[in-house]
Amino acid sequence: MKNIVAQTGITVSKIDPSLLPSVALEGRNHLPKSSGIYFAMAGAEILYIGKSISIHDRWQNHHRTNQLKAYNKVRIAWIVQSVSKEEELSELEEAYISYFKPPLNQTVIPNDLTIPGRYNKVTFYITNRQKEKLDDLAYECRKQTGKSVKQSDIVRYLIDRCNIEDLVDNI
Repeated sequence: MKNIVAQTGITVSKIDPSLLPSVALEGRNHLPKSSGIYFAMAGAEILYIGKSISIHDRWQNHHRTNQLKAYNKVRIAWIVQSVSKEEELSELEEAYISYFKPPLNQTVIPNDLTIPGRYNKVTFYITNRQKEKLDDLAYECRKQTGKSVKQSDIVRYLIDRCNIEDLVDNI
């Protein structure tokens, strides 16, 4: 983790999110379409920290929006950070979360605050071999059906069809 943080020259402890550019939660449509780290804040309190390749797009359907609406005058501040890989953003995000310890990063969203019909966001890493297999599945599906399929849809399909017996037998 320290590698990308050191490479960017960012000193996490010297960042004051209250001095960063920001918009009100209701004005999230005006967020930049740049990659970076964002901070959801109520006054000077940092409630949540996240990362995205497009901060603007991420906040159009953010899974914490309803939860954040319970706070007064929430603003979203950001640091634009150009990276070559999303993993680098994850390392920076982890560094900020570790330093600032925002309370909502440590919680599960209560069911009554989730957005009905929305997917829950899950982030995980897969091996190069697994990524190649996922790419192959998407390619073959497109080739056979003429329709493009998202890799996330493939993962959801596989999860829906997984059963405990297969899982126990193959782990």
